[in-house]
Amino acid sequence: MKSRIVTLITVALLILVMALTSCGGSAIIINIDVSCDEFEQKSSNLENEFEIEIGDKIKAKLCANPTTGFKWDYVLADENVMRFESHDYIEPDSELLGAGGVDVWVFKAIRSGKAVITMEYSKPWEGGTKKERTYTMDVTVMGNR
Repeated sequence: MKSRIVTLITVALLILVMALTSCGGSAIIINIDVSCDEFEQKSSNLENEFEIEIGDKIKAKLCANPTTGFKWDYVLADENVMRFESHDYIEPDSELLGAGGVDVWVFKAIRSGKAVITMEYSKPWEGGTKKERTYTMDVTVMGNR
């Protein structure tokens, strides 16, 4: 009797583990690299559209040079659909004084719907240059994988 109960519990746990590991695929990270050359050659206002699933992330890498007084910031139109997750600055590989690096911004899809994320490269103080460059992400979030 005791071994039968142990067997049933073992089978039940195995089924539970299999069910949990087979639920949907893993999240996808969409990597976007926007160089300074793209802003200069194409437009100072760039945009992309994305269709992603709940749990997926968008990692936007934007050229930046904080030594100029400019910095990237974001405006998120719907925080119920997308959520800011992290921000980091990667120093330039160059040893040249005043060389630019890369701002890395990560946003995660948390609910189905539409959201617009507008990144603005500005001098944040009063009277500073505003929206020198913008990068807009128009995001549609679908259900789970």
